[in-house]
Amino acid sequence: MGPTEAGQPQLRSVKIYVDGEDLTFLDDEVYVPNFLLRVGLTLRALDDWPDLAPHAAVLGTDPRVLHQRLVAESEHDPILASWDERLSFLEWGEITFPFHSFLFRFGDRMWLTARHREGGLRVAQVEPAEVRDIVERAHRAVADDYADHRRRAGLD
Repeated sequence: MGPTEAGQPQLRSVKIYVDGEDLTFLDDEVYVPNFLLRVGLTLRALDDWPDLAPHAAVLGTDPRVLHQRLVAESEHDPILASWDERLSFLEWGEITFPFHSFLFRFGDRMWLTARHREGGLRVAQVEPAEVRDIVERAHRAVADDYADHRRRAGLD
């Protein structure tokens, strides 16, 4: 997270990395209230993230293939479209528009996939507790910084 800009206190620099690749290299500026709302929705969604193991016969279990199927076929397949919507991850505003990202859970194993329109597909196996911790820490850091700024500016 970058510092508050003096002229635009509701904007912050936020970088998102997956498997070592900066997915926000084209635009890392977020409108804080919208960002906090979207990250909060992600935290709530993590409580009930779908387990794909019962659907493996239809969807498959390879996160690379599943990512590619969702991106390529969900526009024409209503079943895949519903999975695309439910499995999309890192939907946090304008900075995430240039890439597709999904979080796949099969039992107690999870994979985060992401492809920037200008890069290759990244796949990282992740621990569910670590995903939650990282998202919570990002939310808390931005929220605390924004609240501190609002207090200093006399807005709260």
